[in-house]
Order: sequence, then structure tokens, then C-alpha cells
Amino acid sequence: MQELARPSFPPLDRDAHKHARGRLLVVAGSIGLAGAARLAGAAALRTGCGLVRLAVPLPVRAECAADAALMVEGMAATLSGAFAFRALPLLVERCAQNHASVLGPGLGLHEETVALLRALVPRLTGSLVLDADALNALAGAPLPRHAGAVWTPHAAEAARLLGCTLEQVQGDRVAAARELVRLTDGVVVLKGRGTLVADGDGVQRCTLGNPGLARGGSGDVLAGTIGALLAAGLAPHAAACTAVWVHAAAADRVAAAHGERCMTPQDVIDALAPVIQECSSHSA
Repeated sequence: MQELARPSFPPLDRDAHKHARGRLLVVAGSIGLAGAARLAGAAALRTGCGLVRLAVPLPVRAECAADAALMVEGMAATLSGAFAFRALPLLVERCAQNHASVLGPGLGLHEETVALLRALVPRLTGSLVLDADALNALAGAPLPRHAGAVWTPHAAEAARLLGCTLEQVQGDRVAAARELVRLTDGVVVLKGRGTLVADGDGVQRCTLGNPGLARGGSGDVLAGTIGALLAAGLAPHAAACTAVWVHAAAADRVAAAHGERCMTPQDVIDALAPVIQECSSHSA
């Protein structure tokens, strides 16, 4: 099994405009979990995405709009503050208008949200990241096959998707990642100590990262980072490998400066810029 290699970032085109740098839609958030949407969007911006739109249930729109660079659209919601199924046609349209989509951070598992996600994902043809509650919503049903999708489960989510136990996943993480690739035809990022990136050609392991990432919101940051790279035009496997490496390297930079125990997802977002800059210098 190969280790993930340090990525390189080419210089920006001097004539670049925001649409050329990628348009990303982040479908995320619910009452009490609006921060997940904001973290994913902020990470995408920090990774270099040209235009980031958040699609959130209407009741949480104001909570997500603190960053003026994030375009926030409040969509139909149930009384619980979750997405309503009637938002399906608009979400299909919005996903088609962007270069890539991130589905799942903080969506919750209200029955309408689960029905919406199960209907939405098979209708999408572009690049997308399936994270968090998008994974939980799809578990227990036939998994959609989508070659342009990056699936980002942690071990417990992988167990739900595979219909097995957490112990079985952790007992052979490589086999679990390979089976998810077989079932979905996508790229799988199996998060945890030694995060794995798997596709039909094999499995690679990230040797960076530290226990400071074991905090709510870290996965949202990774999902936004992958989404930004997909929107910029990277193929799913390249986007996943690059994002996993820079996300873990950013966490190690924070740990070196402030320790692992006090690390926050926002710290990791802030550390993405110097890591990416170093990779950009490396490629020059």
C-alpha cells in the first residue's frame, strides 16, 4: 500500500476569474448544526474556490451568513428546521449550475431529509462529496453508483453503509474501503488514524495527522476542501488525495504551534493557507 505523496499546486492563471476557479454548492446545515455548513464553506474558500454557495434550510440561513464571501440561500424547511422534500427540484437545478457539490454536513436525519437525499443523489451527474448525514441517509438502502463521487465516511459511517459492525471495519480497514469502492464505483476516503483513499486502482494511506482532529467539525473542513478541489477541475481521486494530505498537514502545523488538545476546526482552516502555499512553492 502506497503512502499519499505531497501534492503540488500550479500557479493561478493571471487572467483567472471566480468562475474559472470553480463554483461549489454546499448542501448542509439544520437547526443546531448550522456550524457544519459554515465550516465546510469556509474551508472551500480557504482552499481557493472561486465561488461558494451554501444551500441551507431557511431557519438557519442567518447563522450561516456571517462570512460575506459565502453566498447563502435558504431553502424550503419543515417545522423541525430540516430540508423539506419539496426542495428536491431546486437542489437538482442548483447542483447542475455548479462545478461540484458537497452534500451532508450537519443536515440531520429528519425523515424528509433522508427521503430528499435518497432521491437527490441518483439524479446528480457532476462531481460531488458525500459526507456525514448524506452517508447516514443513504445507509440501509441500495447505494447509488456514481464515478464522480467522493465518499468520506469515518469507521462508524462505513459500518452503516456496509451493513456490518464497527469492529469489522476497524479489523480490516483496507478491505472495508475496497468494498465501498466496489459498491459505489466512486472514490472512498475512510477517515481515522491513517486515513485511507481508495478507488478502483488501489488504496493509499495518509501518514500525517494527529488526534487533535478528533473533534466535531474536522470532517466538515475536509469535505469543503475536497469540494473546492473538485470544483477547480481535479479528478475525484486526485482531489481526495490532495485534500486529505493538506488537511492532515494543516492539523500537524497547528499541533506543532499550539498542541493537539486545544486544536479547533477553525485552526485547521487557518492553517490550510500556509500548507497550500508551501506546496505551491514546491511545484514552482
